[in-house]
Amino acid sequence: MSSHINMFSVLVPGLSGLARSEELKTQGALRHLAMHGDSNLYLRSILYHVFDVAEKRRRFYAFLNSCYPGMEVEVAYDIDVDHFIEVYVSNKGNSIPIDLAATGVLQVIQIFAYACFFMPKVLVLDEPDAHLHADSQNKLFLALSELSKEGSTQIILATHSPHLMNLIENHDNCSLVWLDSGSRIENSSDKLTPLLTEIGALGFGKSLFEKTTKIILLTEDKDQFFIREYLESSGFKDNVAFLSYNGCENLAAARRLAVLLSDKIENVFIVIHRDRDFRTEGEVNFEKNRFNEWLEIENANSSIIYEIMTDYNDMEHYFCQSDHLSEVLSLSDEEASSIVIEAIKQKRHKLPIKIDRAREKIESQIYGSQRVKEKAICFGLPRNAPKRNKWLPQSGDENISFENCHGKVLMASVKNQLQLYGLSSETVNSKLYKRSKAIDRTDFFVFLKGLL
Repeated sequence: MSSHINMFSVLVPGLSGLARSEELKTQGALRHLAMHGDSNLYLRSILYHVFDVAEKRRRFYAFLNSCYPGMEVEVAYDIDVDHFIEVYVSNKGNSIPIDLAATGVLQVIQIFAYACFFMPKVLVLDEPDAHLHADSQNKLFLALSELSKEGSTQIILATHSPHLMNLIENHDNCSLVWLDSGSRIENSSDKLTPLLTEIGALGFGKSLFEKTTKIILLTEDKDQFFIREYLESSGFKDNVAFLSYNGCENLAAARRLAVLLSDKIENVFIVIHRDRDFRTEGEVNFEKNRFNEWLEIENANSSIIYEIMTDYNDMEHYFCQSDHLSEVLSLSDEEASSIVIEAIKQKRHKLPIKIDRAREKIESQIYGSQRVKEKAICFGLPRNAPKRNKWLPQSGDENISFENCHGKVLMASVKNQLQLYGLSSETVNSKLYKRSKAIDRTDFFVFLKGLL
C-alpha cells in the first residue's frame, strides 16, 4: 500500500514561514521529516528534488501557472560548490528570494511541491485557503481539481473558508463533511452553507440535529446568554437549539435558513426572534403581515416556521422588570421599583439617543421606501412616521417610561444600581436570568413554552 519511497498519504501543514537559509536534504531525509509533519521547513530541498526530474518539474509548473500565470521558480544550487540552496520566485520580470514571497504564494508553491515530490495517493491539506484572496482560492481550487483528475491523488482538506466551501459544494466530484468537536454531523445539508456563511454562523454545532431538540431558535442577538440561561432554568436545556443570525440586517438570510431547516429536520419548530426596537403596535402588526406574505410566497410551512417579536424593546429588557427583580433577587416590590427608577434616571441622557437611532432606521425601512410605504398605507399605517417625541417624556427632567427604555442600556444601569444597593456582582449574575412569573407571563415566552 505504501513504502518509504511511495508514501500513501502526506499532510501539508500550515505554512509557518521559511528559514532564511537551508542546507540540502536528501530525498530519504525529506520523507522521514514528512512523517513528523515539519517538512515545510525544508521547502527549498523539496523544490530542488522536484526540479531535478523533468516530469515532476513539468507537473509543478502546470499546477502553479493555473493559479499564477507566468510565475517562475528558480532553484540555484551547485552540489560541488554551494553550502545553501537559493530559490527565487519571479513574476513579470521581478525576482525575489522565496522567503520574501507573499504568504499566499508560498502556500500554493508548498502544496504543489508536496504533490509533485511525494506523489501520494492521499494529499491532506490543512486550511490551504489561509492567506489567499478569494480570486486566488478559485485558482487553487481549479488546480487541486486538475491534480485530483489525474486519478493518482485524492485530496482531503480542512477549511473554514466560506468561499472554498461553496466551490466544493458546486463541484460534482467533491463532497463536504461537517464536523463538530471531531464528530461528523450526519444530517447536515450542503445548501445550508451559503446561508450560515451569510449570517456568520458556520460553527452552528450539531445541537440543531439532536433528537431532543424541539425548537430551533434563530435569534438576532449575537449574545444568546440571556434567553439561553432563562430557558435552561425553566427546564428546557436540551429542547432548544440556538443560532444567532447576528442582527436585523441578516433577517432575509435567517428566513431562508428557516425554510431549509424545516425541510431538512423533522419534528422541530423554527422560531425567528426579532427585537421590537421601538416599533409602534401598528408597525409590529405590519411586520407580522409581511412575514405571513413571505410564508405564502415561499410556500413555507406556517405550522412549523414562526417569527415573533419581543414584548419589550429587546431581550435584556425582560430582565429589568421590577417584578422580576423582586422575585429572583428576594427584594421587596418597593426596593425593586426604586432600583429600576434610579437606573433609568442615571441613563436619561443616553436613552433618547438610542430611541432616535432606532426610529431613524425603522422610518427609513418603512416610510423611506416608496414600495414598502405604499404597502404600509394599504395595511393601515399613517402616511408619515409618528413623531419621535411620542417615546419621550414631556420634560427633559422626567424619566423615560420603563416601556420606552432601551433594554441593553437599562440592563447595565440596573446591574450597577443593584451593586450599589449592596448585592455582589456574583449574586446578580447568578440569579438575574433565572425563571420568574413576571417573564413567564409575557407573550414571547408563553409562545415558546407553548411549542415545547
